[in-house]
Amino acid sequence: MEKISVIVLLSLLLFSCKASERAYTETMKEDLQIRFNKEQKALKFDMARIKSEGKAYTDSMDLEVDRIFKENTEVVKKYFQDYSFPWVTVNGEKASINFWTVVQHSDHDPAFQQQVLKTMEKGLKSGKVLLRNYAFLYDRVMKNTNKKQRYGTQVGWESGKPMPLPELQNPEKVNEFRKEMGLNTLDEYYKFLLSIY
Repeated sequence: MEKISVIVLLSLLLFSCKASERAYTETMKEDLQIRFNKEQKALKFDMARIKSEGKAYTDSMDLEVDRIFKENTEVVKKYFQDYSFPWVTVNGEKASINFWTVVQHSDHDPAFQQQVLKTMEKGLKSGKVLLRNYAFLYDRVMKNTNKKQRYGTQVGWESGKPMPLPELQNPEKVNEFRKEMGLNTLDEYYKFLLSIY
């Protein structure tokens, strides 16, 4: 009887480990791609309409972006509940990035962002997540919970220049932390931001 109990326990343990590494279906991966594309499209405001319609246009676009983000969050929460995080090693980079992007934009649900971050942390050393994505979500969670960020990925603008917002945990070591995550230096990151905004 004791031998059977051990076998059952080991089987349950093995199943639970494998369950957290389930492959997303092709339909789920396609859905994540559609949601990613929808978010990216919504974030590209029409500059001509901004000039002609002003605040009325930007307000309406803000509402639409918010609606899309919330809708997408509800879907990926269900995926996360049923399949966990889409590990790169099981689901590929594309599905992982698309999922992560939706989570990154889920600022209205910081508890969900924290839950995903904790799961991602478990896969850091084994290469199951992209280091860069972990760093960005870590800082986003810190920002959304009023704490200091580690990697300087979240920025505000002051006098036309990017600056860390919120503050950095350790400004002297930020570039060291960034390098560990495969990110360029903070100065290079800011130069990039200035070139696109």
